[in-house]
Amino acid sequence: MLQFVTDATRCVYHYTKSTTARDYILASGKLLLSSYAKTNDPKESKNWQFDIGTNETKDLSKYDSKEISAWLTSTLKETTRIACFAQDDKLSGDFIGDLFRRGFSRPRMWDQYGEQHQGVCLIFDKAKLDYQIRRHAPAGSQVVAAAVNYVDPPVIRNFDGGPEPFAINVDALDDLGRDAYAKLHLQHYMRQLFFEKMMDWRDEKEFRWAVFGAPDSETFVPFEDSLLGIMFGDSTPEKTIQDIIDMTGHLDIEYMGLKWRNSGPFYDGGNLRYVRGIKGTAWEAKIKRV
Repeated sequence: MLQFVTDATRCVYHYTKSTTARDYILASGKLLLSSYAKTNDPKESKNWQFDIGTNETKDLSKYDSKEISAWLTSTLKETTRIACFAQDDKLSGDFIGDLFRRGFSRPRMWDQYGEQHQGVCLIFDKAKLDYQIRRHAPAGSQVVAAAVNYVDPPVIRNFDGGPEPFAINVDALDDLGRDAYAKLHLQHYMRQLFFEKMMDWRDEKEFRWAVFGAPDSETFVPFEDSLLGIMFGDSTPEKTIQDIIDMTGHLDIEYMGLKWRNSGPFYDGGNLRYVRGIKGTAWEAKIKRV
């Protein structure tokens, strides 16, 4: 049972609307890798502003800094696709106490991503999903998977000689050309650009896959046997739950609902519709269908 997971690195969790899960993800058996520029974090959705600099005393007035900045922003973002998930906190083995540490029991994420508790949380085996993403990634692309690091960036550019992900060295740009420079900049600053978010996001405990060098078209990945289960929200309509269980009954996955009692989460364990193997038994007749 997914409630008794003790390895905090085993699962990842994807909150979504019930219609998105039912009509697209589960109906197709595929996950959409989203455009990096279409996320809800301003760092990711807004244009980056790069400074330009030189180590060779070049005349920087000869460079159109706005155009160069816009070019690098577009080049790095437009061919990047990401898939975002929550993770468990460190688990103790106490499946009741661990409820507060599980990736599927985050009230703010249910509200923001899970259709105000009316949606679902899809539970995946991280290792199996990693295999599928790498297997189905576009030819020639680069797949990187990592937990997001939460850090507030400096308001004023740091000149202490540390990493400068938002600076363009025009010496290297002139020597390498734009295509090669963009690839080099990505390799140097991939973590800062694509795997860092402000501290305010830290409770999401995000793990993400980034696919660099993806084509302009949408990228879909069959999840196959990586789906472990579906958690339904406190206010997910009964008809929606029924429809999703009916359409996925052939899959070897688990179902459970999450209810909130006195501001805390608890499993809806008394709901017979979540019992595996109940279909075709006398107990099935006790499940009220909508």
